[in-house]
Amino acid sequence: HLRLEFTKSLRYLGTPVLLYKRRRWGVRCSRCVDPRTNKVVRADCRACWGTGFEGGYWTPYPTEAVRSSLESSVTPTSDKKAEGASTNVILPVYPAAEPDDVLVCLEDQKRFVIQSQVQSEIRLRGVVQTLGALELSREHVLFSLNAQPLTVPPLY
Repeated sequence: HLRLEFTKSLRYLGTPVLLYKRRRWGVRCSRCVDPRTNKVVRADCRACWGTGFEGGYWTPYPTEAVRSSLESSVTPTSDKKAEGASTNVILPVYPAAEPDDVLVCLEDQKRFVIQSQVQSEIRLRGVVQTLGALELSREHVLFSLNAQPLTVPPLY
C-alpha cells in the first residue's frame, strides 16, 4: 500500500525519465572488444556504447523521478567524460537501477550515469530507491542514444 502511495506521489511530483539498463551479458561487441583479453578497448563505440555487449543497453524503461539540484564536485568517470556535477535521484522501486545504468531526463535531455543505489524499505518492503548519479558531458557518446519515450513499458 505504501509503495503505491509513493509511486503515485512520484507521478505527480516527478519529471519523466528513461532508465537505460546496461547490458551485462550477451553477445560481445565485435568492434571494440579485444578477443585476446576480452576487454573493451574503445569507450566511445557506437555499436555497444562502451559496454562491451552488442546494443549496449536494454530498451529504456519510462518512469518518473525527483532529482535534487546538481552539486559541483569533480569526480571523473573512467572515460573522463563526466562534467563532475553529481545529484541524487529518487525513483520507484521497480525497475531496480544498478551502477553504470543511464538515466535520461526527458525535460532537459541531461544524462546521468548511476554510481550508487539505496532502496528504502518500510516493513521489509521496497518503497523507493535513491540513486547517486553523475552528469555526463554533452560530448559523451551516450548523448547519441535515441531518448524517445515509449508508450508501452518494455519487458527485458
